[in-house]
Amino acid sequence: MFVRRVALALFVLLTTLLLAQGAAAPGDRPRYKGPLGIAFDYSGKFAYVALQRADALAVVDLKAGRVVAEIPVGRKPYDVVDLNGIPYVSCEGDDTVVAVDVKARKVSRVYKVGQAPRGLAITRFGSTLWVVCHDSRERWLLSTGSDKAYKEAALPPQPEGNFARATNLQLSFGAEMGYQLIPRPHGMFIAEPPLVALAARTAAPILGPVDTPVTTPSRRTAFHPPTDIDYSRTSMDLVAHTRPRWFVPAARAGEGRLFTTAFSFFLNGGRGAAVVTLDEPHRGFPDPTDVVVRVPRPASGKGPALNFLPTGTADTHPLKGARVFISSGGADSVAVIDLQKAGKHFEATPPVMPFGWMGTPNGGTFNGGMGSWNGFQGGQFGTFGQPAIPGGMPPPGGLATPGGGGFHNPTLRSPTQQIGSFQGRINGGFGGGGGFGGGFNGGFNGGFNTPWLGGLVGFREDLTASKNYTLARLPTQANPRRMALSHDGATLLVSNHLADSLTVIDATALRVRGHISLLGPKPDAAHRGEMLFHSAKLTFQQHFTCASCHPGAGSDGLQWNTHPKGEGEHLDTRALWGVRDTGPFGWQGGSATLADRVKNTMREVHKHKISNQDATAIAAFMDTLEPRRPLPRRAEDAPAIARGRELFFGKAECSRCHRSRAFESGYPRGVITNTKGELPPFDVPSLRGVGRSGPYLHDGRAATLPEIFMHHNAKQRHGRAHRLTPTELTDLLTFVEGL
Repeated sequence: MFVRRVALALFVLLTTLLLAQGAAAPGDRPRYKGPLGIAFDYSGKFAYVALQRADALAVVDLKAGRVVAEIPVGRKPYDVVDLNGIPYVSCEGDDTVVAVDVKARKVSRVYKVGQAPRGLAITRFGSTLWVVCHDSRERWLLSTGSDKAYKEAALPPQPEGNFARATNLQLSFGAEMGYQLIPRPHGMFIAEPPLVALAARTAAPILGPVDTPVTTPSRRTAFHPPTDIDYSRTSMDLVAHTRPRWFVPAARAGEGRLFTTAFSFFLNGGRGAAVVTLDEPHRGFPDPTDVVVRVPRPASGKGPALNFLPTGTADTHPLKGARVFISSGGADSVAVIDLQKAGKHFEATPPVMPFGWMGTPNGGTFNGGMGSWNGFQGGQFGTFGQPAIPGGMPPPGGLATPGGGGFHNPTLRSPTQQIGSFQGRINGGFGGGGGFGGGFNGGFNGGFNTPWLGGLVGFREDLTASKNYTLARLPTQANPRRMALSHDGATLLVSNHLADSLTVIDATALRVRGHISLLGPKPDAAHRGEMLFHSAKLTFQQHFTCASCHPGAGSDGLQWNTHPKGEGEHLDTRALWGVRDTGPFGWQGGSATLADRVKNTMREVHKHKISNQDATAIAAFMDTLEPRRPLPRRAEDAPAIARGRELFFGKAECSRCHRSRAFESGYPRGVITNTKGELPPFDVPSLRGVGRSGPYLHDGRAATLPEIFMHHNAKQRHGRAHRLTPTELTDLLTFVEGL
């Protein structure tokens, strides 16, 4: 009897251990490398790689093709640059930038900066660094001769999505247009003129400090490709981006294509951007992640000399002879574009003008006014006018006002009203001039109206076009994310984020030399699911991925109609951070498990029949996603936060629905009416990370949190928030935004 009891106890213990191993917490998983930022050392013999998941900097011997050192740095290293032989690494998880002593294999200096430092770049004079802090929306300046970093400037909201701006080139717009080979922070989109200042046209142009703004007026602002129609106003220079058909029911998308990937650039300083496709007829190029440009050496042979571009001639292609390398995180490849050929193709292809209004300044003024009226008509079922946010994502729901072209949420309107809303956005002049023309943009783009079922303004989605300017498509390994070009322009390195490897490319012969392993562990089920999540192989003709709508596991901020018959409502893309705590899943709460939700999405959106094994793997990856940390708060807000917390759990009765540890309900409730005036039940969304996840409500009709209560609480079903005074509501939202 005793022996049997001991045997039974051992069996139970062994079973418990096995179950615990199978349900390992995220912290118990293998330690992957997750390479992101990459830089050459000055000799070109070594590469420095930020290993985001290993909290380390890898030193790679490129000739031997192996890792020679792995140096611990801060948490979640994101980017790396080599300045005077010293690698500097941004550590997103620690809010620091560290200098690394490679010989001693240790961190030699730590700089405290704003929340979530990401992109790094060396300034023109070579003794300071720019640091872009994503969450705190700041650009910091770090001097190598000091132990401190300084907040230099506020930034507009930095977009988080599948698009990338050139990171090693600075285009400059002044009296003359030129370029310099100057590194720029990865992913930074600015709402100010370029960082190189030009004097008026003279025989000897004068260059100001890199951080001195151009004194001439500029209409260029930060860029959000999914919603920004007016490409002529952006500070993008050269950018690869997705173009989602979010205003079309998924079931009605032509050939099942929900996304097109494009490359935009400027031909000269006096006209709008050129836009060309990167997709091919039967193969997409989804989720672009980085852009690097290889140009002929400047005439000076070295240094950041300004190279002027020709203007006023038929051949006004910037960077003649340039090769543009674009990495695709979804297609696991790098495309090589001949920029001159791309420019000539765009010039030879008339832009799309489906409604044919006059494209003159006067016509633009007239159409701007008409667009404003059409926008007003299109907004009758929506909210009151809200000005577009300069430098950020335009708010859904609002008429085109003189203060800034509003952008209407097309989810609540008929096709005719949707057309009006787009006309109101385009011709009203997004961010400048409003309903009476929009100045240059009202004139130049005044005739380019956009049909609600068509592509965006001035762009022809010709999938056969890329053969005219694409020189090569070079295979990488899983999820290429960042690239670096050697100082002599001969070698391109690519960091494969999910393969824990580097791809080495001959930038002259345009061929892959090989891959270098960073010695990561074998993929477990969740890691394999993450690869599938970021792969286009589960999508019709490989045009998009799960990450196309959920960049960084977040949300694209768009509203999609995924009903299999094109019926129903457009529903807001929900962020997946901490999704494991928010079941049941989906806006109707119709999926009991994450695997069920994956199968439903694959069937209705991807048009793909996924295997149980693959669905389980993707669900395992989603189960590892941690909630994002709150956005930074000001110390002076502490009293308001305390009062707001008391209101949340007291007078406002928010916790009646938002009551779990994820601040959500667990079952659907009827709060907001649909387009028919009905009050259907929708899943109560989690409030964790709500400050990052706008727009709000099931169809994204509220651009900001205050709008929910100011314009969308007619039924007074948001707890007892309607009983709060304006001051109390402000305190409540101050608390909620920090969850």
